[in-house]
Amino acid sequence: MQAASAPDGEEAIHRRRAWHFQPARKNPLQSLGEKVASLRSDILSGQATGEDYLNKQELAVSLDLAALLIQQRRNEALCEATRREQSSYKAQKLQLESEIEKAQRDIEQAKQDLAAAQLVRKQNEEYEALRQQVMLHPKRSETQAASNEVDNEMTAIVADDKAAATTIQWRRKQFTVLMHFIRDIKLAMDEDADDGLAPMDAMQA
Repeated sequence: MQAASAPDGEEAIHRRRAWHFQPARKNPLQSLGEKVASLRSDILSGQATGEDYLNKQELAVSLDLAALLIQQRRNEALCEATRREQSSYKAQKLQLESEIEKAQRDIEQAKQDLAAAQLVRKQNEEYEALRQQVMLHPKRSETQAASNEVDNEMTAIVADDKAAATTIQWRRKQFTVLMHFIRDIKLAMDEDADDGLAPMDAMQA
């Protein structure tokens, strides 16, 4: 908040001077009342005679009236200075309240910025941790090559299985044909043996 302007400061000084440097004399209004009462008493008692007396009383009354006028003007100036000072205080109060509100908004914004910065920092730490974990694993090209190699091996194994199955099937068919051939030969041999034994039996009979 800025300091009070120079006119406001001067008005405050003048106001304090008006309060603290009052002339050491009676209140002009009170003094005037006393002189009017004394003049009335002198008139009633017959002592208010002579031009010198009247001039003296007139002068005294005029001085009191002048002092009363000066006091009135001083009071008016004092009131005006007080009014302006109060207006200045009100303006300063409004400015102070505005600056307090701005400071509160700045604090809230700073809190939000801090929370956002903490979130970004946390995310960066999490990203760094994930990056470190990723670096521990093989590269994608290496894993892809290994995967391709395994696929090729699996393809070769499947091809070998198919070839072996085909070979086994062919061998099985050959074995079946061979067994039929052997069975046919055995049957033929048995028949030939039976045919050879029949004449021998007939001769013996």
